[in-house]
Amino acid sequence: MGKRSLPGDEKREENDSRSQKRSSIIRKRSQFNEIFRTGKRKSGSTITIVFAENSVFQFGITFRKGTKSAVRRNKAKRRIKEMMRRRKFKLNRNLSIVFILSRDSLNLTFDELSGELENLFEDARIVE
Repeated sequence: MGKRSLPGDEKREENDSRSQKRSSIIRKRSQFNEIFRTGKRKSGSTITIVFAENSVFQFGITFRKGTKSAVRRNKAKRRIKEMMRRRKFKLNRNLSIVFILSRDSLNLTFDELSGELENLFEDARIVE
């Protein structure tokens, strides 16, 4: 017989994909330090990326000292996460990437930030 679906099944599937997304975000200090120690760096005008080979795709976001206003930092994080969601399939699958944002990056529009990231990815040759 066919599989019977329950009313909450769609929500469970949504939660599964969301938890998979959360697992791709670097949160532990030890993971950040490992990438900083072993990774390669590419710098743009307002963003620096540090990337290293890894068994799974992960990324983290951090800010330089003196980047005030949690509201603006959180907005920048949401923008970076959205850009990564859109480009996830174009990037090398076995990378850990850390984005280091400067104070000036908080003033960029989504398109300007996206363009700078695209240039950094191409310079670093991590786009497939």
